Amino acid sequence: MWYFLAGLLLGAFLTLVPVWTPAGGAVITGEWHGTLKAPTDIERSYNPEAKKTVFASLPVDDTLLTLSGTGAVLYRNAAPGKLLSGSGSGRFYATYEKTGSHIELFGAKGERFWKIQSAEYPHLSYNGELVLLVNADMSQVRLFDHNGNTVGAGGVSGRFITSFAFSRGSDHAGIGFLDGSYAVVSKTGEITAQGRTPDNAPVKSVALSDDGTYAAMHCGGEKGDRVVIINTLKQSEKVAKLTRTHVARIAMHITPEGRLAVIDGGRIALFTRRGNPDFMLEIPREKAGIAGIAHAGGVYAVSYPRADGDAQLVIFTDEGDTLLSKTCAGESFLHTIMDGPFILARGSQGLYCYSVHLPAR
Repeated sequence: MWYFLAGLLLGAFLTLVPVWTPAGGAVITGEWHGTLKAPTDIERSYNPEAKKTVFASLPVDDTLLTLSGTGAVLYRNAAPGKLLSGSGSGRFYATYEKTGSHIELFGAKGERFWKIQSAEYPHLSYNGELVLLVNADMSQVRLFDHNGNTVGAGGVSGRFITSFAFSRGSDHAGIGFLDGSYAVVSKTGEITAQGRTPDNAPVKSVALSDDGTYAAMHCGGEKGDRVVIINTLKQSEKVAKLTRTHVARIAMHITPEGRLAVIDGGRIALFTRRGNPDFMLEIPREKAGIAGIAHAGGVYAVSYPRADGDAQLVIFTDEGDTLLSKTCAGESFLHTIMDGPFILARGSQGLYCYSVHLPAR
């Protein structure tokens, strides 16, 4: 009965827009939907482009799921009684225990690469080329490759890690600390940028461009919240000012050109690489929780929990044209992943897949 009721909710949400053509000629197609509890029951998409798409390392209890863009389950990596950390591409995953003594790294098909004695917590970059091992008091990160070798600077330390992020499609990492210090690390473990936020304000959120050229450090204190935009190649910084003070992490995205997007108090705000306001979209007010901003092919997909309950999905173009704004009933959170024109919105209960095609420019 639960699967039936959940399916009704998911189907009602997705089938409202099976194929929609907003103003401007863009086409949004609902490819498929399903529940996290029964992913094998997903009715697959027959879109030939979807076969090339992968949505990897989706955590469901003690399992990591990797799905095709068609909705098919490609891998289901389970580790009963243990915790898992997967790479964004799905190539590798690590198992560990909350109070354990060992970490193991596996390939997608379950082949073990290494096992080390450590009580740290592993986090894998997009392709798994860089592995961060975080100690229990959150003050130090050791840097390893997927073969278990120490790389580059060997580690980064500071006063309590507050946020970190990996670049999508490559293997750079950004790490922020409570004392306002931050570091950006390449896939070989070399530090490409390092510094402190204005007034040593605590780092609250981190984002990296797909190629690691730009990093964004959201910070704040008594003087309000800001985002430090860092060009790792030029070793330069600019600051974007937000309109409200956020008590927790916020959803952010930064492009390889340095364009910043953030959810900022009932709006999605975009800034230039110099920190100047670009444009903003009004959205239903958000609350603190799991949220995300993804970008590909001239399209942004934004998901977040609403202040009045449920979760929201907003899709818009680089120019600010809203293509879709929908409420997901019954979802306490929503997180988006993009792979080319395909968007996966993963909620607390369901999975929703769309494709977006823009007219030729």
